[in-house]
Amino acid sequence: CFKEITSTSDFASGLALEAEKYSARNANEKVMLNGTVIVSEKQSKGRGRFDRKWFSPKGGLWFTIIQKPRTELKDLHKTTVLAASTIIESLKIFIANKTQAEKNLKIKWPNDIYFSGKKLAGILCETENIGKNLYLFTGIGINMNFPSRVIDNHEFKAISVFDINGKKTDSNSLLAELLNIYEKNYEHFEKSADFYSIFKKIEKIIYL
Repeated sequence: CFKEITSTSDFASGLALEAEKYSARNANEKVMLNGTVIVSEKQSKGRGRFDRKWFSPKGGLWFTIIQKPRTELKDLHKTTVLAASTIIESLKIFIANKTQAEKNLKIKWPNDIYFSGKKLAGILCETENIGKNLYLFTGIGINMNFPSRVIDNHEFKAISVFDINGKKTDSNSLLAELLNIYEKNYEHFEKSADFYSIFKKIEKIIYL
């Protein structure tokens, strides 16, 4: 956990590189990063797809999950949808008005979460071969406890959980819930290769 870093995903990649170097030098002392989560209160150089800037002020939920997947590389793009499904499931618990949550939470294909037509969260899944291992870095950013006008720009309209609920929400509780759900979904997918059951939950709320 950090007060501020450049990017949780960049830090995760650097940490994996150092872990591989250490493990190569110390054959009997392997560093196990699978499942490690990097969280920061603020990112100075948060980024989305195609290196677009992702505004990450204090009050948001910014984190990256490090995994060493057993899933074949050709199927790892599906983890973006898996993460989107997890975020939707988690936010439904923490948005106070359940009817509004069901009605307004949508997934803009392939990696953004919208509420009432405004961006609420984003996902950045990246794979990288480091040493002899393949790593998956799942970066997630959720606009939490700040008014969305802080990050509105000309590319899109933003919204935050603060805007929706009208008050601050416990970010740590949301993070814990989200990680628990993600672990369950990911383990199911990795063991069974059953992507359909995950996609089925959200297919009606996906749009291009």
